[in-house]
Amino acid sequence: MKYKLSLFLLSAILIFTASCGSKMPFDPRAYNQNLGDPNIDIPNGEGDIPDLDIPVDPQNDPFLDPETSNPDKHFPASKFDSWEIRASFAGNNSPTYRFTSGNWNPGNASKNEFVKRGPNSSGGGHSITYMVYYLYKSKNNLFSPTSSYNTGAHGKRMERFYFYRFSGKGGNIQALDNMLVAVDKNTKLVFAFGVPTKYSYVLGNNVPTAWGAVDTRVNNGKHKFYEYDPVGIVKADGTVELYKWYTDAMGSGNYNPIISSPDREVATYGKPGRSPYYTLSSSTTGDAFKDNVKSKEYLFRSRTQGRSDVLDAFAFSMDASSLIHREERWRGLQIKNFNYKHKTSISKTKAVYTSSWGSEIIIEIKDSAKEMFIYEYNYTGRIDFDDPGPKFSDRVKNKVFSGSGYTYTFSWDGKEIKLSNGKTYYLTWRDDGNYAVYVHHYITRNHWGVNIRDHKSIIDGRITWTSTSWASPSTTPPTDAWYSPADLVK
Repeated sequence: MKYKLSLFLLSAILIFTASCGSKMPFDPRAYNQNLGDPNIDIPNGEGDIPDLDIPVDPQNDPFLDPETSNPDKHFPASKFDSWEIRASFAGNNSPTYRFTSGNWNPGNASKNEFVKRGPNSSGGGHSITYMVYYLYKSKNNLFSPTSSYNTGAHGKRMERFYFYRFSGKGGNIQALDNMLVAVDKNTKLVFAFGVPTKYSYVLGNNVPTAWGAVDTRVNNGKHKFYEYDPVGIVKADGTVELYKWYTDAMGSGNYNPIISSPDREVATYGKPGRSPYYTLSSSTTGDAFKDNVKSKEYLFRSRTQGRSDVLDAFAFSMDASSLIHREERWRGLQIKNFNYKHKTSISKTKAVYTSSWGSEIIIEIKDSAKEMFIYEYNYTGRIDFDDPGPKFSDRVKNKVFSGSGYTYTFSWDGKEIKLSNGKTYYLTWRDDGNYAVYVHHYITRNHWGVNIRDHKSIIDGRITWTSTSWASPSTTPPTDAWYSPADLVK
């Protein structure tokens, strides 16, 4: 669905006829009323949002991500305190923004407001006079400065944003008072944050007379303004790169912000994209299954299917539209990644994902989304997985140890040990991970316990044996396996 963009109507600059929609030049005689003080405050304001959705898991909070938390990314954030903003508009209403050196004057202290008169600007081929720019540091001026939105946990998020607005006169008589943009001082990304909420009908043109917050007025309040696609990015010299889709939308009269594709990379210089803060709120995907699993990672290690030396990790993307299955071999010797895309959600607990080679898997979540089951693999993963490590036989398969006068060569599956003296030992039913019992001869039933442990920074680098053999594997004590050490050769 194509959304209208949150852009800033210069209401006196472009006039559209109601009958055919053709563009007409601005005529100052067409609108004549008492303008009052051009430095008026905007007669709007949003109600509070007391139940703001703030992630409780710091690992999944994009506001704590190193990529968004560095105030010196690209250039120091402190530059914004010594920069004033400038705005001008082309004939089709598409904007140009830039920052220039200057000093702000204190305004309304309760709003963290700063004010500065600027030079005349232009729009639609006409001048904009009495230009006054407003800066709101770390407070969205469309909400009360004491609201939950601007204070508390969500107020901490606002600390990295500066909000800009201007007032003036179009054609020297038309009152203008418009929201401009919000700038993320850390990432230097630019966001739209205001939309018109009230209009006056003048000669076939709806002139905005009040503004509301993107957070509450767009898409039923489903997203915060910073979750929508950035409209541009600020450069170190103060110029603002505006993405073409944004200027095109402004030129065609679209207002509301968009989320074009959550699968894209984060926007940056020369490349539009998604916001780094997308999927912050619990309802961002509009899909109950996705909302339950987004940004979660489930771990699984099979101890029954002959591959306990493989740790399987299933990591969902920030919006759960994609899934990466990572296979990590014990000792980190081999890591494989398999990519999946969300195909459809069957219910709030079950969904289908498709691999890059076309096969499908069905995933079901249980235990309040702490557990994940994949039908095709018969895997059960958990986000609170307590990894027991591989079985003993998988730790030693294909390995050779040497020491105490012998060489010990383990078979491909770890279930046999060939000694350099010609004897062979066979794994019995006991395998406790770092300890197993092997039998020398099935007739005489001489059972030996073997322990494996790290040695000299080498994972599973040493094996040791029990001091004597025992009649039964169930009675062969692991506490006795400290003798005849042999170290890993290969």
